[in-house]
Amino acid sequence: MKMLKAVSNFKGQALPHLVQQHIGAGNLRTSEIFLDRIFRHKLDFICIVNEQRKITYLSPSVKSLLGYSAEQIRTHAGIGIYLVHPDDCKMVLSLMDSLLSADGFGQLECRIRHQQNFYIRMKVIGHSLTKAVNGSREVILACYVLERRRIAQEIEERAEYLNTLIDTMSQLLFTYDSKLRITFMNKRCSDYLGYDPDITMGKCIWELFPEKHQSGVFTEALNCLIKGNSGQYETIMKRKDGSWLPVRLLSFPIIKNGIIIGGLVVCEDITEQFKIQQEMARLAQLHMVGEIAAGIGHEIRNPMTTVQGFLQMLSQNEELSKYHNYFQLMLEELERANGIINEFLSLARNKVVNYQRINLNHVLNSMYPLLQSNAVIDDKQVCFIPGIIEDLLLDEKEIRQLILNLVCNGLEAMPAGGKVTITTEQLNDKVRLSIQDEGSGIDPSILDKIGTPFFTTKDKGTGLGLAVCFRIIARHKATVDIQTGPQGTTFCIDFKVNRNYHLKTGYDE
Repeated sequence: MKMLKAVSNFKGQALPHLVQQHIGAGNLRTSEIFLDRIFRHKLDFICIVNEQRKITYLSPSVKSLLGYSAEQIRTHAGIGIYLVHPDDCKMVLSLMDSLLSADGFGQLECRIRHQQNFYIRMKVIGHSLTKAVNGSREVILACYVLERRRIAQEIEERAEYLNTLIDTMSQLLFTYDSKLRITFMNKRCSDYLGYDPDITMGKCIWELFPEKHQSGVFTEALNCLIKGNSGQYETIMKRKDGSWLPVRLLSFPIIKNGIIIGGLVVCEDITEQFKIQQEMARLAQLHMVGEIAAGIGHEIRNPMTTVQGFLQMLSQNEELSKYHNYFQLMLEELERANGIINEFLSLARNKVVNYQRINLNHVLNSMYPLLQSNAVIDDKQVCFIPGIIEDLLLDEKEIRQLILNLVCNGLEAMPAGGKVTITTEQLNDKVRLSIQDEGSGIDPSILDKIGTPFFTTKDKGTGLGLAVCFRIIARHKATVDIQTGPQGTTFCIDFKVNRNYHLKTGYDE
């Protein structure tokens, strides 16, 4: 007990004398075991260096102080002196050389690098030892921290900084273990997806993905865990509310002591890129349809005009009056076909657009009586709520067609008593036109097909109405966002305000 007390209170030469007793007994190994037992659970550490400046003993407590294990420091040649601050190396080497050359005692203060790349100021007390067996010299160095409280605070602040950095990074991040169970999720990820991190911990990673994407995620995760390969792939993550988030995933293995213990996944939101890809595909389809329309539209209309003329003439023949209803039906169908061709032709790429600086509210005010009359027929209503907005460069005829098509679609989507609400508002450098119905919403599985030529959910629809709308929106360099749910669907169309556009030249000033 007296010996242990002397060691725990060591600040000068008490410990070297104690060690010398063991060395004098000719049993250095016994001494090392003795020291190991004493210092294993202390924050300060002790090491023994031989004549070749190689560390022959290092107490395990160095791990809690410097972050390196004793084995890491001992098995890597030179790492011990490498941890000393460059400005202090010469002083430390000088102390060791003097103690190795002659019996003696010495002490100094130096800075030793932590694994997280900051330095700890320590006091080092050295004493030379002579082995009784072969007379070789060793130096025992006892090290303790001078500013323990400051170091603990610095480590805590550094950890807090890293945690803040991870939580506020723009990417979504989560980690998983070797059994594919989630072990960490940063705040950005939990907020974006709507999951509670405490509830998510321990769940399998594929619960974050829709069923049809789980096999791909599983394959990538196994490739990371088994082969240690990093990977990059695009998929879709599942939010808590059931909506989907297009993401690009970067996966990396987590390695500890040479063993893969899990994986790190960094997720980048690619919603805008996904929308652009969809829009490009839609425009490609519209371009193809437009080319076909320009080529054959007029050729179809010419024979139809001839047939329509003869039917009108025959319908006025008194001898054929009993077939009047048939003639009328055929003429109505020809008129309907002609309307489809007109819509078809409106998809042509090279249509001339007549831009004028007008206010969207003026267009809507002039159309409002027509829209109301269409709604009243089926016991529905249209409500217009204008906002204070800037003038836009618009083709009035096309904008009228756009509004009429979207409002008619909204009216058809609702039962009697429903209401279509039209609003306009200024959003910085954009003007938003919103048309909202009170129907049952659009099935999410077909949402990406809306606006595709000939795709329709109506019994007698052609699938060209919304295609024409999307074409008009594209020609005006506007964007559209469709918000849908059980309470209805809203088309939000954003027109960019061209404040410096010159009507004569067609260029921004």
